[in-house]
Amino acid sequence: MKIQHVTNKDSIGILSCVENLTRQLNDSGVDVDIKNWKNINYFTKYDISHFHVSNSTRAILLTLPFFRSRFKVITVHDIIPRNKKIPIFAIKLMYIYMNVFANHFIVHSKFAKKLLLETAPFIHSNKIVVIPLGCNIVNHINTNALRYKYGYSMDSTIFSMVGYIKKSKGQIDVIEAFEKINHSSIKLLVIGKILDEESKNKIENLNCDTVEYLGFLDDQKLFDYMELSDCLISYRFESVGESSGPMLIAIGMAKPILCSNCGSFPEIVENSGIVVNNLFDLKEAITKLSDRNVRSKIIEFAKTHRDKYSWKSVSLEHMNLYDKMGRN
Repeated sequence: MKIQHVTNKDSIGILSCVENLTRQLNDSGVDVDIKNWKNINYFTKYDISHFHVSNSTRAILLTLPFFRSRFKVITVHDIIPRNKKIPIFAIKLMYIYMNVFANHFIVHSKFAKKLLLETAPFIHSNKIVVIPLGCNIVNHINTNALRYKYGYSMDSTIFSMVGYIKKSKGQIDVIEAFEKINHSSIKLLVIGKILDEESKNKIENLNCDTVEYLGFLDDQKLFDYMELSDCLISYRFESVGESSGPMLIAIGMAKPILCSNCGSFPEIVENSGIVVNNLFDLKEAITKLSDRNVRSKIIEFAKTHRDKYSWKSVSLEHMNLYDKMGRN
């Protein structure tokens, strides 16, 4: 079976996921190529064309009819646009168009499937397959060496919060919670680009040592800071049906996760962290995860839980879908 995965190679985040998946598929004996959406080969026919659509790669839908194959699969990484100005009828038209060509849709969570069916109820439920986004399993982490390298205490409980920083996403609430705790042995590392003026003002005027803003980091430094951290915080108010890249990195490292009860977060985290509903819960969870014994119990579960998110497990689920399609 010959398969092509079609994406926009300018979208680094999605491309990284596609590369990890196709590498594992090729290692398992599946013949898979990665194609950029603009590089259409009108003469080569594949068994399956697999498209990756997100808010940053929706342009590939323009070439959906032109990639030749027996079957077409579309992984929808973001169910609805973040831009609230796009009218619902335009979103429905997009899914009507996709539904004409797609033999199957893949989404990354049960929440995303529910959101897709609410947005495009004309898509048959059986066409939508839930396969999680994968992660790399990290077994050897030298936390002490990294803390020594970057100048952090071995005795501190360090939380990291990774992602674009925007008031409407909820990170400012997390920062304010740490400011109120203001305990010398607890620290929050904020990593990511600031997107709005209110968040910029807040971070520029931090008045405690509990919170440190590191800015945007390259991949290696990001992994270093996540490895030296005890926990990851993923906190937001709303979801477009996406998964969280930093959350999956933390899952691969078996790091406890503190997240808001939003979108697919509770479904992904399960007992490998603490899910909170409000600011009171958030403060309690920070205190609870500062206890080494609590973290140790969570880590034991996380080391087993992460197996289903490994790229090996995720690639097997893709192979099962491909095989099923090939038999029809």
